[in-house]
Amino acid sequence: MTVDETDEWFRAWTGNGELTGDAFRMFGQDGSGGKAAFWLVRPGRELVEQPIV
Repeated sequence: MTVDETDEWFRAWTGNGELTGDAFRMFGQDGSGGKAAFWLVRPGRELVEQPIV
């Protein structure tokens, strides 16, 4: 997903129009519409060391 698409999804999911999806890097979606993303919460760590949500 693009940055804009991630922001739009995150705002709709949380109901908070002020949030951004900056902490997420979306990379997958299942058949029911569920999404998978890296959650960038470990400063200075590589992408593969971030939790997947």
